[in-house]
Amino acid sequence: MNAKKEKIVWLKKSVLDMIMGEMNKWYPNETGGVLIGYWNENQITQLIDGGPNAVRSKTSFAPDHKYQVDVISQIYKLSNRTETYLGDWHTHPDSKAYLSSTDKKTFHKIATYKPARLSMPLMIIVGTKPLELKAWGHEFHRFLKRRNIELNFIVFD
Repeated sequence: MNAKKEKIVWLKKSVLDMIMGEMNKWYPNETGGVLIGYWNENQITQLIDGGPNAVRSKTSFAPDHKYQVDVISQIYKLSNRTETYLGDWHTHPDSKAYLSSTDKKTFHKIATYKPARLSMPLMIIVGTKPLELKAWGHEFHRFLKRRNIELNFIVFD
């Protein structure tokens, strides 16, 4: 994969609409979920919400992990193992879209979780002041170090 391709994430319009809908539904609390799609193309095709037992507050979000794992497994099986977990997304109400120290720690956990088998996990954060959506990839860099790189979006139907 060339360097330019690595800096792009493809986002299905229906997923973008769902993210914005979830943000509006739970505002002023944080919310989030899971990104599903094709890992070798950085293509996000589906979204899983936080789940029925997720905990949302103005400054934090904790997903319903069991619910998310069950839905990821169903999607993976129904897609003949082609669509899979790509990473997480969440909102920052009344704030910018940025990687907080907590986000960076979570991102590192995702990147080093071997069963996920992700070469570059993704994280999308939606800020509301200003309204913006940003994405990052967590990748290996020289000398086996990891780094977060900001990605550009291409929205598709």
